[in-house]
Amino acid sequence: MSRFAHPRLPLSLRQWGLVALACSAVALSGCGGGSRAKAYQPDAVVSFGDEYSAISDPVSVNGGTVQGLTYSVNSVASVVTGYCPNQTPNTNCDENAKLSTVTSFTSTSNGNYLLDPVNKVNVVTRIDLGTGNYASVTGGPLKQTIDNTYFCNASTIWSQVVSRALGLGFRSKCSTDFAGGTTYAAAGATVADVAAQVNVHVGELNSKTMVTIWGGQNDIVEIINTISDQGLRLSAAETRALTLANAIKQVLNTGAKVLVVNVPNLGYSPYGVALSSSQACTNASVSCNGDVEAVVKKFNRTLLEVGLRDYANDGRQLGHVDAEVLTTQYAVNTNYNTTTGVCNTNSSSANPMRQPDGTVNTTDLRYCNSQTLVNGGNSSTYLWLDDKHIGPVLQGAVGSLAYTRASNQF
Repeated sequence: MSRFAHPRLPLSLRQWGLVALACSAVALSGCGGGSRAKAYQPDAVVSFGDEYSAISDPVSVNGGTVQGLTYSVNSVASVVTGYCPNQTPNTNCDENAKLSTVTSFTSTSNGNYLLDPVNKVNVVTRIDLGTGNYASVTGGPLKQTIDNTYFCNASTIWSQVVSRALGLGFRSKCSTDFAGGTTYAAAGATVADVAAQVNVHVGELNSKTMVTIWGGQNDIVEIINTISDQGLRLSAAETRALTLANAIKQVLNTGAKVLVVNVPNLGYSPYGVALSSSQACTNASVSCNGDVEAVVKKFNRTLLEVGLRDYANDGRQLGHVDAEVLTTQYAVNTNYNTTTGVCNTNSSSANPMRQPDGTVNTTDLRYCNSQTLVNGGNSSTYLWLDDKHIGPVLQGAVGSLAYTRASNQF
């Protein structure tokens, strides 16, 4: 049976529609082609890196936990499941007491969230008390229940796109996902942290393992924020890139196949643009910070052209996706918003980022989802989640290109 037999897999790739970019729009090493005797199929996928590859441990909600949150736009659907006159604030409406003739509802209080971990995986019910019109009653007491379903088996980050296209998934983080994948990536990780992840788990890798690695952005931000001299920034970026390269070579020495992604071009991010710059960017058609771009470029060139040169030139064990080039290409495309993050970090607005239990939390990207976007926005038109993290458009592009690398090279 084809590994694409599951209906979710080709849909994920079609949604982003970017597989064709692999050898045309982005100049990358080892972009192979031609017929193959046998398609590459690893036994397992292992991810190392920072928040771009991280999947959260379960988050507590009253009565249970929500699994599998990513640091991206998590997929959440909200459905009104019923009304009843009962005003108890922390119980669902009894099925036999639900009203079918409600014509209006006005909430007077809300914030009670319940989770049924037995019958409904990742379904959190919000209970709103209020008043409304139903049947012959006008302005009577009403209770509204809304189910918020968190789809942790949706592909919201690049490593999920790759693993699910291979028929594998991260079931240890999401019970409704495929098995076969493990992620050790962690939010906030620097390249030193990624190297530590590898040191601890390198014994789990072999020639039948595909490893995904994405790191370095947190190092770039730290360098920019703590070093003012541009020459010292470039030197620090070079040193950290070699640290990541050495960790990747440690993985390659196990015989594992490796997909590595470099740092996005933060010069075009709201974070980069907000900083002063004395240097022009490669493409100045939109706002960009050339000094930030130069540090990113130094890191990325050192990583691939110095630290991983031999493996990159060979291409049979290492596949590379150039997130820097992708960011630049998308940033200069006027179809995308490059100035504002799509995740709603305004706590005083109508739909700010919230934890699954309803608590407003506008700093943790795990709590960005399809219900908490700016102006009820469409994440497909924004490049950034917040001021410095790429959004679903670029995550999908990276994932599609990475899968193409694995298919063509390994």
